[in-house]
Amino acid sequence: DCANNQTAYFSGHYEHYGVNCLGICDVEGRYLFFCVASPGKTNDALSFVNAGCHNILRDMPASTYVVSDEAFEFRRSRAH
Repeated sequence: DCANNQTAYFSGHYEHYGVNCLGICDVEGRYLFFCVASPGKTNDALSFVNAGCHNILRDMPASTYVVSDEAFEFRRSRAH
C-alpha cells in the first residue's frame, strides 16, 4: 500500500517518486512481457528477480540474444 509506505516509492537516484517497470521485447520491439515490478526505491536487479524475468529468460532458447543496461549482469548457465 503506497499510502502507508511512501518512502519505498522514492528513488534517491532520480530524486522523484515512481515505480520500477520492466519489459522484455522481441527483435521487432513487441512486448513479450511487461510489468510494474516494484516501488521506485527498489534496485533494478532485485525488481528483475521479483518480477520473474529471470525465469522467462532462463526458459528462452540458448540462441537468445539479450541487450540490457549495466544494472543487469547476465550469465548463460546451462548444462549441456
